[in-house]
Amino acid sequence: MPRAIGSSDEMRGEMDAQTVALRLMAGLLVIGAAWWLSSLLVPTALAMVLAIALSPVADWLQRAGLPRALASLACVLGITLILVLTASLILYQAGIILRDSERYLRRFSEMLAAGARLSGSERALTSLGLLRSDEVVERPRSDRSPAASAPARDHEGRAEDEARNSVRSWESFLRRNLSTVAGWLTRGIGGLFGFLGGLVVFLALLFYMLQTRHEWVDRAMDTLRRLGLRPNAGHLEKVRGEIVTYIGCLSLVATGYATLVSLILWLVGVPQPLLWGVLAGLLEFVPYFGPLIASILPTIVALSLGTWWQPAAVVAQYIGLHVIEGYVVTPLLYGRAVQFNPVTILLGALFFGWLWGPLGLALAMPMMILLRGLLDISPGTPALHALAGTPEEAAAR
Repeated sequence: MPRAIGSSDEMRGEMDAQTVALRLMAGLLVIGAAWWLSSLLVPTALAMVLAIALSPVADWLQRAGLPRALASLACVLGITLILVLTASLILYQAGIILRDSERYLRRFSEMLAAGARLSGSERALTSLGLLRSDEVVERPRSDRSPAASAPARDHEGRAEDEARNSVRSWESFLRRNLSTVAGWLTRGIGGLFGFLGGLVVFLALLFYMLQTRHEWVDRAMDTLRRLGLRPNAGHLEKVRGEIVTYIGCLSLVATGYATLVSLILWLVGVPQPLLWGVLAGLLEFVPYFGPLIASILPTIVALSLGTWWQPAAVVAQYIGLHVIEGYVVTPLLYGRAVQFNPVTILLGALFFGWLWGPLGLALAMPMMILLRGLLDISPGTPALHALAGTPEEAAAR
C-alpha cells in the first residue's frame, strides 16, 4: 500500500512537471507568434482598446437619434481628425526645430564635453567604447606661427585640439544614439508604407468593432468557454468599465498636462512650446517612461539657450507636474482601474515595448487590464494573480 501511494505521488509530480513544461512552451509560442504577427496584432489591439473606450460615446450618439452605423462612423471620423491635426502640428513644429538642430546639438555636445572633462570621466567612456576618439581636429595652418613653437603656446594649442576632439566625439555619440532611437521608432511603426497600411487596418477594425459593440460580451463568453474558462457577463463588463475609466481619465489628464507644459515652456521662453506640450500629452499614455522621454528634448533645447535658469525651470516643472500627477491626480481619477503592483507596470511596459515597439508601450496598461480580467476567470494561477494584483476573492472564484 505505501508503494502504491508513493508511485501515485510520483506520477502526480511528473504530470505537474509536464503540465508546467507544456504551459511554458505554449506561452513561448504565443509570444513568438505575437512578435511575428505584430504588424497585424498591433492595429487590432489598438482598435479593440479604442473601441472599448469609445463605446459609451457611440451609445450616447445612438441614444441621441443617430443610427448605429452613423454613430460608429462619427467616432471613427473624430479619431481620424484628431490624428490628422496632431500629426500636422507635430510635423510643422518639428520642422522648425530641425532647422536649428545643428545649433542645439553643438551646444549640448559642448556642455557634455566640458562636464566630462571636469569630472574626469571622458577617458573612461572612451575606453568603454561609448565615445570614439578617431575624429582628430587639427588647428588651421594660419594659427601656426614661429612663436607658437614655444612650450606654453604648444600646450595651449594641444588643449584646444583636445577640446575640439572631445566636442566632435560627443556629437558623434549623440548622432549615433539618435539614429538608433529613430530606427527603433521607424521599425516599430513598420516604416512609412507599413504605417499607412496599419492606419487603414486600424480605422477599418475600429469601425467594425464599434458597429458590433453590443455583441462583444456574448462572443467573448463563447470563446472563453471553448478555452475551458468560466466567464460570466459581470467579469467582462468589469474589464470593459476599467478600460473605459482608464482611457477616459488618462485622456483628460494628458490634455491638461499638454496645456500646462505648453504654457509653462512658453513663459520660460523655450522655442516651440506647443510641440513639447503635444508630445508630453501623447507620451502620458506610456507608463513610467513617457514623462521622462517627454522632458529630455525640451531640456536639451533649453540648455542651448545660454542661461542657467531656463533649463532649471524646465526640469523643475516636469518634476513638479509628474509628482502632482503621480500622487494626487492618478489616485483620485483612475486609481481603482489601475490597481497594479508598480513593478508589474514596469515589467509590462518593458515587455510590450520589446514585443510591439513604441505602440506596445502605449498599449501596455490596457493589455494588462485585459490580461488581469482573464486571470480572474482562470483557475490555478495564484502566482499570476498575486503579480497582477487581482483581488483574492476574484481569484478564488
